[in-house]
Amino acid sequence: AFAFAPADLPLIAAGAAVFFLVNGLLVAAVIALVEHTSLWARYLSQDFVLQAATAGLLLWLSPIVVLAADFSVFLVPALALPLVSIRRGQRQAQANQHQALHDPLTGLPNRLLFRDRVESALRFSERTGGTLAVMLVDLDHFKRINDTLGHHNGDVLLEKTGRRLVESLRTGDTVARLGGDEFAILLPGIGTVDEAAELARKIAEALRRPFDIHGLGLEVGASIGVASYPDHGYDVDTLM
Repeated sequence: AFAFAPADLPLIAAGAAVFFLVNGLLVAAVIALVEHTSLWARYLSQDFVLQAATAGLLLWLSPIVVLAADFSVFLVPALALPLVSIRRGQRQAQANQHQALHDPLTGLPNRLLFRDRVESALRFSERTGGTLAVMLVDLDHFKRINDTLGHHNGDVLLEKTGRRLVESLRTGDTVARLGGDEFAILLPGIGTVDEAAELARKIAEALRRPFDIHGLGLEVGASIGVASYPDHGYDVDTLM
């Protein structure tokens, strides 16, 4: 039977590190391609440090697990608590990061994450000679809906609006809630201003379809502004 020797440990550790990097980079590359962002913005600057720290802690604990198992197999369950705590800490850190970048009501990206997505898409477009469009969507007379039907029904309307916007767009597009009844849309790779305007009209038509709010058919219109790169600006602030 094949047995590992102490001299094999550096090679095993190197193999584990290569697997961790390759696996993480492949997953991040797929997400970056879908979201039209750079690999650095999507993985290296956000997820790598947290995942590497967690993997490193687990790796450093592994010799203790081996020694405990060699002494008595009944000691292994006692080490489950710190291992579970490390994994739970990683998940809580990821949850906190998600909450900091997403709207708590709709689950959509918030203003901070949307700005980061637009900046990444602009850098990508500059390198490739591509185009993109930014839209701001504002529901008409939302304050009147809040005042007459109550804030709870207003929140339901905002959730349904977010879902309808996502359903109206491509997989790689970004829908964000900036606050109140204001939403933003990033359209990477959109061809011309006319194409973006035509898509805005389709979105407006989709939002005019009645929303079912607890059995009440509510008709809501929307005002949509469109700006495109490079026709209208070269940076986030100008486009917004």
